[in-house]
Amino acid sequence: MGRFNVGRLRINPNDPKRAGGIQSAREGMRAIIANFNKLCNNLQELSVEAVYRNGVRVLERGQYYVPKDTWALHNSGYAVATDVGKVPGSRVNVQVGFGKGDKPDYAVIVHENLESRHAAPTQAKYLQQAITDVVGSMLQEAANTVGEPFGK
Repeated sequence: MGRFNVGRLRINPNDPKRAGGIQSAREGMRAIIANFNKLCNNLQELSVEAVYRNGVRVLERGQYYVPKDTWALHNSGYAVATDVGKVPGSRVNVQVGFGKGDKPDYAVIVHENLESRHAAPTQAKYLQQAITDVVGSMLQEAANTVGEPFGK
């Protein structure tokens, strides 16, 4: 997030009327700047939360569709935020998937095998279907997350 700064203002030190008013204005502006910077930091943290929440929503929907013969594949689901805080203002990434570290080692095969039949609602392309289900409401979810502290 960006920072807000106000440029310098030159005053005549021999003019006490203006000097006092300007000093008061400067103090008020310092408070405004401090509050704005605090808001920027809060929005950055909320943005990370919004992206992560959407990742969790995709995971939860994926767990609805993932085949559950042994539940190993279902239980291998994950949503992990990456690149958080490395560079201020940088993108936040959330990895969502099943079978991280090839455990179980058949996650990709089950996902891509369109020949295998699964009991409804489970299916191949379980993660792809989850993304399709959730993508339409991702922006609204992000707006809700960012708006929560402001009563929106």
